[in-house]
Amino acid sequence: FKLTIGAVVAPDVAPEQLLAGIERYVDELASAGISDGTIARLKTRFAESAANADQDPAQVYSRLIAWLASREPYGDLAQWPEHVAAVTPGDVATALRGISSPGRTVTGIFASPRAETRP
Repeated sequence: FKLTIGAVVAPDVAPEQLLAGIERYVDELASAGISDGTIARLKTRFAESAANADQDPAQVYSRLIAWLASREPYGDLAQWPEHVAAVTPGDVATALRGISSPGRTVTGIFASPRAETRP
């Protein structure tokens, strides 16, 4: 499993502070879990979004190219809606605990060095 969180740090906040906040958020999410209702709503939104995207050839093409670029078999893409529909709250809790385990979080800062001001 992979959880990706992107953020842009405010000019007056140290990037390390933002990273610490993201790590806290993931840890708290793993502790609290995600409610059954929220998981049901997310699955419904996924299904509706996929059905709408299936009506747009450009989105179908883009999804297929992105999937194949990840080197995953096409059969897995075709089965993806069924896999998502079968996800249980227990599955989500297990994944969140795994992501938040020590050594499982990778963080990084992509930024240009701040320009030094000279007096």
